[in-house]
Amino acid sequence: MNITSELCHVNTSLTCLNEKLEWLLSTQPDKEALICGQVTFSYQQVIQTALDISEQFVEAGLAKGHRLALDAPRSSELYSIIIACLLSGVSFIYVPRNLEPESKIKFAKDTSCAAIFSFTSYFDLLDQNLIGTGSLSIFSDRPIPRNPHPRSGTEIYCVRTSGTTGEPKIVPIYDRQLTSFLKNVDIEFDIPAKRRWLWLHDLSFDLSIWEIIGCLFYGGGLVILSEEEKRDPSSIWRVLEENYVNQIMVTPSEFRFIFSEVKPQDVTKLSLEEILFCGEKLSVETVRPFFSEFHGQEVRLVNTYGPSEATIFCSAHTVTEQDIMNGSIPIGKAFHDMIFSLGGKDNEHVGELLLQGGQVFEGYEGRPLEDNTYKTGDICSVDYDDVFHYIKRIGGFVKVNGFRIDLLEIEEYLQSIPGVGEAVVLVENKLEDLSVLCACINVMSDSLLTTRDLRKFCAKLSPWLRPARYLMIPQNDWPMNIRGKTNKSELERRLYEK
Repeated sequence: MNITSELCHVNTSLTCLNEKLEWLLSTQPDKEALICGQVTFSYQQVIQTALDISEQFVEAGLAKGHRLALDAPRSSELYSIIIACLLSGVSFIYVPRNLEPESKIKFAKDTSCAAIFSFTSYFDLLDQNLIGTGSLSIFSDRPIPRNPHPRSGTEIYCVRTSGTTGEPKIVPIYDRQLTSFLKNVDIEFDIPAKRRWLWLHDLSFDLSIWEIIGCLFYGGGLVILSEEEKRDPSSIWRVLEENYVNQIMVTPSEFRFIFSEVKPQDVTKLSLEEILFCGEKLSVETVRPFFSEFHGQEVRLVNTYGPSEATIFCSAHTVTEQDIMNGSIPIGKAFHDMIFSLGGKDNEHVGELLLQGGQVFEGYEGRPLEDNTYKTGDICSVDYDDVFHYIKRIGGFVKVNGFRIDLLEIEEYLQSIPGVGEAVVLVENKLEDLSVLCACINVMSDSLLTTRDLRKFCAKLSPWLRPARYLMIPQNDWPMNIRGKTNKSELERRLYEK
């Protein structure tokens, strides 16, 4: 096939990605890049489409250094828009899906975007440019393009944090951080180009950046999971099986959801070669039922760790049989270009995890990072081999009926009980001077666990640590938010409604 010189000289904002794409386009232009239902797109097709869109960006008034708000679900069209952003030097941020059109515009402007791209919303007061099946609306009062960061270069994307430490904040990630991440994972992982990856997550969760750009970097084929398919574990399973997916990344909650309706031996029907876990603490009980089958199929299970502020994930640990026996799975060693240390230490080996290195961001929007060190707010321990273990978040203590209680301690104990996939302990204030502990229990699909069993196990705890109420929730009904993490607000609602 005749390849144009424009295609053979791809110029994205990521030099390390350019080299990979140029090699693919010059040697294997027809290699599959994207699988969307029954339609497959080659690398030549997706890059050509993205180049065409990048030209439309320029014609509409979108320039290098601008930021674009994306209001679109996972799709081949969104994929092309993202690649066009990389080619144009335009960064992107995802618009929360639950907003009304007016609020989407406000979100885009509040996050200093020059335009908003949407499949579903049309904005009457804005000039719209049709791009594929969507519309690009440019703001007349758009900010001037940003200059590259003096140390980190071009801004690639932004993530809006969930606001667990206060108000939500904008995390910009630049060329330097993402390049460091890609080079680090290339050292850590041996991922062949033949693999098929699953695009599972929204752009609101930066695991999607790994799925999209990581797949591009390794020259894989990206299988798109639709919004409808994502709501049903059997549909996700069917996509994995029928599309011969080899590489997935999930939160522990998502893993339990996807595998909630199958038996351990069913994993032999899949083509998985590697499963990465991220976003939540990975308990042994989550992987135990499937570990032997995965081990027999030579499927690598990897527990990763990393906040958005350190670019997706920055440490990794391959789960071993010894971890299962020990009842604890580490978060691993820091990547090559990262430094982990402990601050505010209670002793030599336990303290708040501090991050330094190439993947660490430059600071929240308008708030430069001090000392190039990010304080995670996570209490971790480190062993003599420099392997780190997550313990809990800072400030996990609450006062209940005069006792100072660490809810995580109770959750850890509950999660050690066979059949408990996850446990969330909440405090219910019954009266002004009386509070009770309530435990929400994710019951594994093959478990016959009852509240009587739980009370028997918890009899070993000190009386003030024993939950007074239990909410037993089947594994396939455990609530998750749009990022695939446990939805604690929904658990609280269910608990108080009961």
